[in-house]
Amino acid sequence: MRKTVWLRAVLILLTGALMGTIFLFSSQTSGASNELSRGLAEILLGRVGIHLTAEQIEACNLVLRKIAHFSLYFLLGAGVMSVCLTVPWKMRWRFLLAVLICALFAASDELHQYLSGARNGNVLDVLLDSCGAICGATAVAWIGKKVKSREERVQGERLR
Repeated sequence: MRKTVWLRAVLILLTGALMGTIFLFSSQTSGASNELSRGLAEILLGRVGIHLTAEQIEACNLVLRKIAHFSLYFLLGAGVMSVCLTVPWKMRWRFLLAVLICALFAASDELHQYLSGARNGNVLDVLLDSCGAICGATAVAWIGKKVKSREERVQGERLR
């Protein structure tokens, strides 16, 4: 029991830190955010020896930004689902709670961007973020189910 409480606390802290990081990224102006991702795109492309025009780099930058959205929310979905796995509920309720928390956070994040005036809020980003969260939560739920099945099998073998 104590082990579960400590695990839950650590998972909540890690997930909260990720939420804070997402919030900080959202606090950047559109120019600063775009400059950061464009610089990263140029570095990544340069490392693999690909040299593109400014227009092509902008297209890669857009793709990189959408991958970043999906990836951050994949991690958030995984984190929230990990916390939910420490609660003794049915799997479908854990999953729905995890996805709901992530979708609400994505919507509030876009609202924060819109209200701060630093950037535009985008409904499509909420959908992309939610898809990332669903994939992350699904991955953790699947792994959790496999671990539980294995533990039950091992425990059953011990009783024989």
